[in-house]
Amino acid sequence: MQALKAQINPHFLFNTLNNLYGTALIENSPKTADGIQQLARIMRHAVESSKNDRIEIDREISFLHDYIEIQQLRIPKRDNIRINTSIFWDENPAQIAPLILMTFAENAFKFGISIARECFLEINLKVEKQQLTFICRNSIVPRTSLEQGTGMGVETTLKRLKLLYPKRHTISINQTDAVYEVFLTINLS
Repeated sequence: MQALKAQINPHFLFNTLNNLYGTALIENSPKTADGIQQLARIMRHAVESSKNDRIEIDREISFLHDYIEIQQLRIPKRDNIRINTSIFWDENPAQIAPLILMTFAENAFKFGISIARECFLEINLKVEKQQLTFICRNSIVPRTSLEQGTGMGVETTLKRLKLLYPKRHTISINQTDAVYEVFLTINLS
C-alpha cells in the first residue's frame, strides 16, 4: 500500500502540471507554459533519478539546464543582475550520481541574486573525456535571519562525493565577504 501511495503522489503532481501547462497555452501565456513544462521535467528527473545510483550525464545536464532556465524566468532582466552559464559536453558516454551538482546551483541562485543590489552568478560545467569540471561562483547577498541556510545541503553533498567518488574527485569551496566559489572535478570513468 505504501508503494502504491508513493506512486500516486508523483502521478497526481505530473497530471496537475500537465493541466496547468494546457491552461497556460489556452490563455496564451507561453512563458508560463514553458516554466510549467520545465518544472515538470525537473520534478520528473528528481523523482525518477533518485531511484538510481548513476544516470547518463546528458540527463543530468538537461536537468541542470532546465533548473537554470526556470530560475531565470523568475528573475527580472536588470543591469544589476549578471548571470552567465556555460555548459559543454563532448558527447562521450558517461554516468554521474544524480543531483550531485544541484545543491551548488540552488545555493547560487538563493544566496547570490538580489533584485536591488549588484550581483552575479556564474555556472560553468564541462564534461570532456569523462572528466567533469564544475565551477560555480556567485555574489553573497545579505539575507535576513529567516533566509539563512542551514548548510545541510552542502554537507550532505560533500558526504555523497566522498562515498560515491573516493579518490576520484576534488572540491574546493572558498568564501569571502562578497563571493562564494565552488570548484569541483570528478573523474566519471
